[in-house]
Amino acid sequence: MFVTKMIRIIVLSAIVMFGLATVLICAFLGVSIFYLWFLSAATICIVIYVTLMFYQWHLPGFRRMFFLSMVIVGLVSIYTYEQRNHALETLEEPYVSLTLWEPFHPNRPIEIERAETALSLDSIKVTGQSFLYPLYSSFVEATFSSVDPSYARQVLDTASRPLDSLGNDMIGFVPEYLLPLNHSIDAVPIAKDALVFFTHQEQEVKAISRDQVQSIYTGSLSNWSQIGGATQAIRQYQREEEDSQEAFEWFMEDTSQLESTTPYENIENAIGFTFYSNYQFVENTNQTKLLAIDNVAPSQQTLESQEYPIPVTIYAVTTTTPNEDVTEFMEWIQSEEAQTIIESVGFSPIQEDERVH
Repeated sequence: MFVTKMIRIIVLSAIVMFGLATVLICAFLGVSIFYLWFLSAATICIVIYVTLMFYQWHLPGFRRMFFLSMVIVGLVSIYTYEQRNHALETLEEPYVSLTLWEPFHPNRPIEIERAETALSLDSIKVTGQSFLYPLYSSFVEATFSSVDPSYARQVLDTASRPLDSLGNDMIGFVPEYLLPLNHSIDAVPIAKDALVFFTHQEQEVKAISRDQVQSIYTGSLSNWSQIGGATQAIRQYQREEEDSQEAFEWFMEDTSQLESTTPYENIENAIGFTFYSNYQFVENTNQTKLLAIDNVAPSQQTLESQEYPIPVTIYAVTTTTPNEDVTEFMEWIQSEEAQTIIESVGFSPIQEDERVH
């Protein structure tokens, strides 16, 4: 009898230890909270079932009912959870189709009021990075003076390196990290954007430091518990050949990063990044939240006050000898009227002391 009891105790203890070890391993591998709780519950249920086998051997019908109920509840729970996860769309760039941002498009995300000063675009070409298209296409729509709206779309272009073919009839819109080091251009700061980091809305962590972000992407920080969250492996996402990936690499200051994973999948232990201007037009922002950096939440106000620690200054760039229409357009871009448009499309206006007069 004693030997039988010891065997039963050893078997039950082994099940508990195996279940606990499985939960811990899965936690550090980044398995979701749901599956950690599921494994814990499954371990408890298996212990109960084996105990019934040991001590209620004369009630096989009850054991079968318990086992069947356990399987049904488990399968329904997994199905419900996976359906919920399937409904969480991945987040890619750009969040709003650039086609919708074309001048005079009927389904434009926002309406742009006509500027008081109509400009001629007959001898102007406008280009820039894709994430800035909502900005400079809005400039064109506001100032366009031709009777043919389709022509406004023809003067616009996007390019990963918009300054490579800059001519006297062109204006290029670029972030600060793409400005060349030479002095063969004229660059005017016109707006502020920001590199922002976001995660699942249910993630416990609400704020993170700039250094911690860099440590996450170099692998020095690998678990949310290291920065005040639950015990979950951090699943960090990067992007492939996107505008924000260049901003991210600029932010990382040439440090070695972990391999990229793309696109961002909105699970509880994920972290991703984009531009603040892009995030304004995400359709399902209720499923994600922006992380405060150094205890400063990103907003147009914190960008304008220069409190947010990862700002990105946007420049309008021309050659040193632009034509007359380009010069007039550049002057308008620095006006109060243009600053209002800048704010309406998700950017922050430039400070007065930073403007070029």
